[in-house]
Amino acid sequence: MSDTNSLDTLIQSLKRLPGVGIKSAQRMAFHLLQHDRA
Repeated sequence: MSDTNSLDTLIQSLKRLPGVGIKSAQRMAFHLLQHDRA
């Protein structure tokens, strides 16, 4: 549950950026997570 909450928090934070909607924020969040593991 904690991971989901952290992901939602990240998405909500990214959504605050100008011109970033929910879909873009989700894509950015998943990209950051994948990039972190690489």
